[in-house]
Amino acid sequence: AVSVKSSSSATSAASLFGFQDLASDYYQILQHKHRPKFCRIIWYVVICLLMALTIYMVYRLLHNYFQYSSFNQSETEWKKGMILPAISICGTNYLNSTALKAALVAENDSVNHTNGSSLQKDFDELMTHFRRYESYGENLTAQDIKEAENLMEWEKKKGSIALRFRTDIYDMLVGHFEYVFRGVGYQVSDEHKAEMVNPTELGMCLELNDKAELVQDVLGKNGRFTVDVDAKVSDYLFTTPTKGFVVFIRDYDETIMLDLGGYLIAPGTETFMKLSAKNVTRLGEPYGTCHNDRSKYSKYGKRFESVGECQERQQIEAMIKHCHCIPWYFAERMYDLKKFSVLDEAVEIIKKHNNSETSQQGKTTAANVTSVFQSNYTGYICSFIRQNLCNGLIKNEITNGVLKMEDCPEPCRYNAWDVEMDSTVFPPTKEYFDHFIKFDAYISGDKANYTYARENLARIHIFYKELKVDKQAQTKTYDISSFIAELGGTVDLFIGFSFFTIAQLAEIVIAIVYRKIQNRRQSADNKEKADDDTLGPSKDEIELSPRESTIEASPEESTIEPSPAESTITPQEVDSSPTADQGNATKDDVSADNASVISQTSVFELMENIKGKMYKTQ
Repeated sequence: AVSVKSSSSATSAASLFGFQDLASDYYQILQHKHRPKFCRIIWYVVICLLMALTIYMVYRLLHNYFQYSSFNQSETEWKKGMILPAISICGTNYLNSTALKAALVAENDSVNHTNGSSLQKDFDELMTHFRRYESYGENLTAQDIKEAENLMEWEKKKGSIALRFRTDIYDMLVGHFEYVFRGVGYQVSDEHKAEMVNPTELGMCLELNDKAELVQDVLGKNGRFTVDVDAKVSDYLFTTPTKGFVVFIRDYDETIMLDLGGYLIAPGTETFMKLSAKNVTRLGEPYGTCHNDRSKYSKYGKRFESVGECQERQQIEAMIKHCHCIPWYFAERMYDLKKFSVLDEAVEIIKKHNNSETSQQGKTTAANVTSVFQSNYTGYICSFIRQNLCNGLIKNEITNGVLKMEDCPEPCRYNAWDVEMDSTVFPPTKEYFDHFIKFDAYISGDKANYTYARENLARIHIFYKELKVDKQAQTKTYDISSFIAELGGTVDLFIGFSFFTIAQLAEIVIAIVYRKIQNRRQSADNKEKADDDTLGPSKDEIELSPRESTIEASPEESTIEPSPAESTITPQEVDSSPTADQGNATKDDVSADNASVISQTSVFELMENIKGKMYKTQ
């Protein structure tokens, strides 16, 4: 009988993937049998200390990483040419008092005055109340508003006071050209006027360089932007607190509609605004607080909302919500930009409060209507009196903390400019005025005198002090690459651990799992084989000859003993089997020969049924 021992198809994971194969020397150090015991104890202590120190250092590294700390990094870049910022120039007086007074006097007799007052008097008293309310917080009474009923009726009949009598900065530009840049004069055509002159709380303002077209490449007076303006102080409302102009230095396509900030230019001065450019980059969560929100009010809709735009948006939304009407400058600007969805949203807020459907929502369908004051939005636009009441209400509530504004995050990337201002008297002398100003500014008639020029004219220069930009970037203290580098350096320094070691450990784990799976399969196949042996040999099995070599199996392995009834070996098979002359062959040769014999017998077929892959004979 031939006794066959089947071995496991998966070699022991310990023999293939031993922990001693790791790159670390710890295994060899601790398992070295010839090392004195006290040396091994010392090594145990040293290794434990290194492990503890490594754990502490990794903890500190993880703690620092998940703090999401950052730092500001600055660098200066010199340029051959630099784009000037976008510029807005506005007057400080938003209403033409001279024209308004003339209209009030002309219309005075057409209004039925029950209290014997005139429209002019009603207007002056109302403006006084508004000024005190806005500046000092004095409450307006119902009687104050009742006294202005005639004025409100007149505005309702004739049209918006703000629309009819607002100031226009375009009419204040003086000289041969609207502005001069790099020594070249530029005219604002009628085609570009609608794009460059826009409504704001301060009236109609001149907006330049939103498309970043003005590039300064020369220092000094030949490279600067210059504009001459006439304040027309005689047209100021008596409640206007400041004479002159407001200049806003802003990012490209940034929207300015409210009198928030800006640089004040007094009449009778020549002002030099020297710029320093900054390019700012900020990080979002979790490293910083920057956030990119699309600007709802920009002309071209390609920029993210700045902090200033965010503050304006919140104030305008508060006006719409608390005053139940749309500010005239906001309504006109959105209508001209065809941002009808913004106006529709404002109308919905007003309708929700009033619970009314009296006015039709949506843009006008009349082809010849080009003004919001003639559209379907007209009924929702604030009247002059309500607008002034609303301005005072919102400013007082913000000042007193009643109206809470949300914090406005920085956009993650934007441009900013620091401004250094110098000014001198303008015109400097009467002789200078006589020889240059009268000709350059086209001043004629009663305005052609030095006194008028000193009280009304202003010259503004805007230019870069140096052709350089300061780049300020918020940078992560630990980005992912720095974190991995520091982590790897720390563990490798103390315990010699690396990604290669991790790969070796992964290999050992995979081998152990693979061995367990194979053992389960082997057990299932052995059980199936035992069931087959109980039933006896099949008819197709071949009986092994008694003269064939018996294959001895190791004690722990299962033994297969073919019965004498199995099929007989053919002559060809006998020729291929081991002979007596091969008695001196080595153990490996015998194993190979035995494997060859078994492969041609029913034993091989039997092992195929249990999915064996390798047999090791001893």
